[in-house]
Amino acid sequence: MSGYDGRPVSQTHAVASSITTDPPPTANQTGTARPGERSPAFRLAEELAALLDSTYGISADVHQLRCGKAVLSVYYGLLVYTDGEKFWWTTPRLSHSGGSLLTSAAASTVAAERLAEHYAILRARPLATVLGGELPLLADVILADHVVPC
Repeated sequence: MSGYDGRPVSQTHAVASSITTDPPPTANQTGTARPGERSPAFRLAEELAALLDSTYGISADVHQLRCGKAVLSVYYGLLVYTDGEKFWWTTPRLSHSGGSLLTSAAASTVAAERLAEHYAILRARPLATVLGGELPLLADVILADHVVPC
């Protein structure tokens, strides 16, 4: 789940303590991965990163969040989130009311095409403008993931 600005929204889950002989859940059962295991979201983000590189020459970094989702860092302020089924991100364009505009795509090819457009928009702006804006930055997401899991 993400907020209006594309940043993960904290969710609290109550867990009852019990003793069980069942094996721990796998990534397919919960959507989250065990430490060292890549989640379905991470694999989908890697697929999108490879598509961006091979088709548009855009390098991107993939990071797995502890909740099982993944974030793809394309450029300063251009972060793509995935839950393993769809992608969403905050665009560099503003909404009609002047606020942040969140967009999504279900297919990697559609996401890559739109991200290439957004990448070009951000690259054309002075970096100080991008960094001083309201777009999410990777450090904020990683810090939030370690302080308050998504």
